[in-house]
Amino acid sequence: SETPVQGNLRWSVDRNLADRICNYNRHAAEHFGYFSRTKFPRHIAQRASDEARRDDPARPYTFYDSNTGKPLFRIALHSSG
Repeated sequence: SETPVQGNLRWSVDRNLADRICNYNRHAAEHFGYFSRTKFPRHIAQRASDEARRDDPARPYTFYDSNTGKPLFRIALHSSG
């Protein structure tokens, strides 16, 4: 892509790794389990817990393109609390 990866990626994702995956990757994505070393799992667990405590319906969660910042897809978090 001619558009570089944004500098303010969520969950302490490594910008250089994201750039290699999004713009220079021809074989595979990140190494197995990389996401578990980011803040993503804790963030999702905390958000689900907060929503369960407040008895809020799960709000959709939007994931964005790392280069353009445009929304890619949305999911709803459902707690089993």
